[in-house]
Amino acid sequence: MGTYDYSRDLNRLPGKETTTTELRRQIALVQRETEQMIRKLAANGSGPTGPTGPTGPIGPTGPSGGGSGVTGPTGPTGSTGPTGPTGASGASVTGPTGPTGPASTVPGPTGPSGASITGPTGPTGPQGDSITGPTGPQGGTGPTGPTGPTGPQGESITGPTGATGPAGAEGATGPTGPAGPDSNIYYARCTTSAATQTKSVTITGFPATLTDGLSVRIRFANAQSYNGQPSLKINSLAAVPIVMWGSTGAVRYTWRAGEVLDFLYDGANWIAVDSGTASTSYYGITKLVDGVTSDATNAAATPNSVKTVYDMIVNLEARVAALEE
Repeated sequence: MGTYDYSRDLNRLPGKETTTTELRRQIALVQRETEQMIRKLAANGSGPTGPTGPTGPIGPTGPSGGGSGVTGPTGPTGSTGPTGPTGASGASVTGPTGPTGPASTVPGPTGPSGASITGPTGPTGPQGDSITGPTGPQGGTGPTGPTGPTGPQGESITGPTGATGPAGAEGATGPTGPAGPDSNIYYARCTTSAATQTKSVTITGFPATLTDGLSVRIRFANAQSYNGQPSLKINSLAAVPIVMWGSTGAVRYTWRAGEVLDFLYDGANWIAVDSGTASTSYYGITKLVDGVTSDATNAAATPNSVKTVYDMIVNLEARVAALEE
């Protein structure tokens, strides 16, 4: 078995012009080739690995970029600088006072009016004589006053009750009303094997005909591992498909061993109550996957799977950053 020549990978390392995208592509190519070689060695059952050969010479440095670029045009002339500060003011000199002007011929304003004084009030005159006029005629009779309060009520005495009369004849019994809906939830234990499609149970007193709205509660001793849509058979009735909602059939691992499920008959199927699967639009039951190689689109990753992928990305970015230095 020959020794793997890593020098050809070193010759593919990027020069100054290589982009990050190209670098990532080359790293991924080296990783794939290394993993293929490891698997090939494991399949061939080779003996112990020999000593590592000497490191090959470093490849020549790639050519430098082109010569200096053309000098750009001269920039525009700068704007004029700000105006300098204003000089100091000259000395302030007051001239001599001019001659007095001629007197004004306009008369001055009129003075205020004199005060208005009222004389004292004269004495009060003597009181006149008081004269009473003649008595007027007598007035008519006034209206009647209100009625006085009612006196106390007299004592009420009830006489003794008479004897009860004889009972009348009993009337005829009325017709029986219609029967109400059956509200019982029938219960059974199912011991059918996990991989069998038809799950069979026996229920004492179960109706001989399935009707819309009929309910049943079943405890399963085994899980559901049949790879397809299971069905439920009660007593001697025909097996009826089990669905999760609408016409969507139940799938593998819909229930575990020892789990109790309620089923509702809708006239065509047994609906497993509260067994709808989750999606990006609806809440429901979700199957978890603990790994990084699954390509399932109807399962959710465990926290451990997310952490593993995160660590792989961080490690790869660190290796890329080291190669870019």
